[in-house]
Amino acid sequence: MEQHEDEVEIVEPEEGVGGEKGKGKGKARGRVTVNTKTRFCWQQEDVNALILVLQEVVVSGLKVDAGSFKSGTYKLVKSKLGKHMTAERVALISWENIRNKIRALKDKYMACSEMCNRSGFGWNEQQMCVEVDSEDVAETWVKENPVHKYKIGECFPEYYAL
Repeated sequence: MEQHEDEVEIVEPEEGVGGEKGKGKGKARGRVTVNTKTRFCWQQEDVNALILVLQEVVVSGLKVDAGSFKSGTYKLVKSKLGKHMTAERVALISWENIRNKIRALKDKYMACSEMCNRSGFGWNEQQMCVEVDSEDVAETWVKENPVHKYKIGECFPEYYAL
């Protein structure tokens, strides 16, 4: 099949035991192919491994006072991910993927935290998400924060780990 420059071929994970996606042993798991280039797609176990490694890095003192990481830390994180992930998965990750995922998690955390500190919002322990008392409160928050990275009611199990 011929692909044009702007076409994207998405490779879906194989069906695993019990019909769950992402549990099979297929090579396509977690990859998106764009014009024969492979991009890394984060899966939940990858995010969990990243958070564990980031906690180790912070404890070792590689975080500066401004809340960001020191130069070279992303490459160190990639090498430490090898303890928690397969070599094939680690080979797909670039330090830019790690930096961008950390940014996305931070943005999502900041949005959740801001909502939980406002009247009309609360944290649901069972569903691990932010709940809102009324649609008016939600609409007001969305208008004030048009570029937020968290959708109200979206499960965010990493909240406490961050």
